[in-house]
Amino acid sequence: MHSLLRSTVALCLAVVAVHGTAQPIAFSSDGLKLCEAQNDTVLVFDVAKGTVLKTLAHADVQCVAYSPNGKAIASGSYDGTVRIWDATTGKSTREITVPGDGITDANVTALAFSPDGQTLATASLGSVFLWDVAAGRRFLKLDGHALQVSSTSFSPDGKRLVSAGADGVAVVWDVETGRAMFNVQGQRMWCAKFSPDSKQLLVAADDGARLHDAKTGELVASLPSEEVVSAVFSPDGKSIVIASRNGSSSLWEVSTSKQTGALSKASKDQFTNYAEFAPKGGLVATFDGARVTLWNASTRKQVRKLGPSR
Repeated sequence: MHSLLRSTVALCLAVVAVHGTAQPIAFSSDGLKLCEAQNDTVLVFDVAKGTVLKTLAHADVQCVAYSPNGKAIASGSYDGTVRIWDATTGKSTREITVPGDGITDANVTALAFSPDGQTLATASLGSVFLWDVAAGRRFLKLDGHALQVSSTSFSPDGKRLVSAGADGVAVVWDVETGRAMFNVQGQRMWCAKFSPDSKQLLVAADDGARLHDAKTGELVASLPSEEVVSAVFSPDGKSIVIASRNGSSSLWEVSTSKQTGALSKASKDQFTNYAEFAPKGGLVATFDGARVTLWNASTRKQVRKLGPSR
């Protein structure tokens, strides 16, 4: 029985590894740096120059996040470990081990700092854990998924958190009480984010991207797109960047739910597994599993690629 369960879990994690994790790249709050989860390292780039500033060793790293003040980087691994790094020195300041299910390690697929930087959310098989960053202490466990949790993100005021999973469910949680407030359902979900004004919830799933009312879960709009693996709001909340498994990425207007332009095009030779707006500077980053490409969000022209080709 355990062998069958282990095989099922391994298959689920393999799907995540092939098609992308929730956040393999992250910008610093000033938009000047970007970190990337790549094999057994976290690469920290100078966004303007495209060069590698630091290489941080973390075996089987899957996801990364910058703290809101830009002073720390968190990285999460397939083996269930989370490391906190000093973003200036590149030194590891703390390591956390996320509990597994007793059969397999907790594959950490997503991380999110709270807006005040004091709490770190980690997503793994079926659960989201909340940790006190300074103490490295777990203080809350959120159970609401039957399969791997692909994404976790705080609301801008830090009072709510959303998790999305391979079971096709996105759950909005009250952070203080740990109570599930509501959920939205669909096909396998890869990403869920609050809008900058906390009024809307953006969900990326195999059957497309959708906007929901962030208080009730009511559907607001559907954005017709296929095999979406990432959907993220722009800093002003007026635009959305959508990345699809076929390698395409596109920009959409929130007010009309219409596509306004394309960045990368669909390709049978590559896929895109994440896209992210820079907090400042009008840039969009897309990641194809091997390399980050930066785009001008206004002109939709490629600006540069980060790091050497691999």
